[in-house]
Amino acid sequence: MTIPTTSEIEAHLREIIRRTPIITIRLDIINKCNLRCIMCQYSDDKNFNRTVKHFTPEDFDKLFRDIAPYVNDVMLSCSDEPLTSKYFPEILYMVANYPPLRKISLCTNAMLMSQRVSRLIIENGVTSILLSMDGVTKSTYERIRVGSKYERVVGNIMMLRDLKNASGSKYPAMIMNFVMMNANIHEAPLFVEMARLLGVETVDFRHVVPTEYWHDEDGMLSSHKSKYNYYRERIIEASRQHKINVNLPPPYDISEQWKPGIDIPHVDLSDFYHVNGNQITGEIPRSKVFPPDFASENIAGTIHKEFSNIFCHRPFTDIQLVNDKIKCCPWLKTSLGSLNDGKSLFEIFTGEEYQRLRRNMYLTNGDPNCNGCIEKSDFFGLKKHKLKQNLFRSLSRKIKNRLRRAFYHVSTM
Repeated sequence: MTIPTTSEIEAHLREIIRRTPIITIRLDIINKCNLRCIMCQYSDDKNFNRTVKHFTPEDFDKLFRDIAPYVNDVMLSCSDEPLTSKYFPEILYMVANYPPLRKISLCTNAMLMSQRVSRLIIENGVTSILLSMDGVTKSTYERIRVGSKYERVVGNIMMLRDLKNASGSKYPAMIMNFVMMNANIHEAPLFVEMARLLGVETVDFRHVVPTEYWHDEDGMLSSHKSKYNYYRERIIEASRQHKINVNLPPPYDISEQWKPGIDIPHVDLSDFYHVNGNQITGEIPRSKVFPPDFASENIAGTIHKEFSNIFCHRPFTDIQLVNDKIKCCPWLKTSLGSLNDGKSLFEIFTGEEYQRLRRNMYLTNGDPNCNGCIEKSDFFGLKKHKLKQNLFRSLSRKIKNRLRRAFYHVSTM
């Protein structure tokens, strides 16, 4: 394969982004969280008590203005809680009202998602919201999400559901994030039913991963592989029964079978049914109007179509801002620029470091800074060796996408 020159790649990319907004921006608008979840950086005192650093509306305007015409998606959270920012309403309004019309998403623990916030989310056209919750019972949930209040979180999600339904809005798409571990996997199948009752469209189940703040071998399901496989099947059964989509990591490749014993706690929805949802007060929110074909375009697919046989699309589409450092994804080893360099976000995205990375996407193994990427170093959750790697790369993109859906996504709709 002949690798195009840097100038050819960049000229083609600029032609595309002038025609179609394709850039995704992910950033935190504050460096704080109100919870101290056991698997999170905020379980550590120095992070929880650090000095607050806000992204002001002026900061956001300076960051966003020149790149806004090329942006397809803005996510107002990476690893912090966006609703702790006093500037959240203003920044959300700015994102929603910069042309063109774009996707807006955020991730929240929902503790601070009051009726006022839910109204802002609907009226400003937030297209998806990822709600973090890891249990059906009050005791399990509050033990993991330290500092949370089960009744408040469930009540707040009910309020968003009810306001969305009352407004007749399609958005936001409500997605729940469930971090699976040994302590809560037995609640995961019933969590699917609870999510449906809350108006959620998809449950994203993901494994807890070790960090410098949390490393508990027994707590990870990699130490309980047959147990995970057992509950994974129960989750799939629940998704089919309740007609709700779930995203799941693949099963572990082991023959051992596991069955629950008498030590597995009984789980029911009694805590959930004891929550009294808040009544809607005031006028019904006026939902944002979207064209019928809005959000139908697959940006990754667009890039792969325009730039064939690339290792990864993220350097062509993604900007992630963490602590003033710019990357295209969280696994890249080195940053591609800094807001402290005096350059605009668009100048960094079209600058030398991004250009070098984009050209290296035509190499078999991508860029050296891609080493360790969990997406590219892992073949459906299993350790990848050269045979699997070469086999997977030899497949057409359509077949690859079908395989990914088969292994990672269970659709019942």
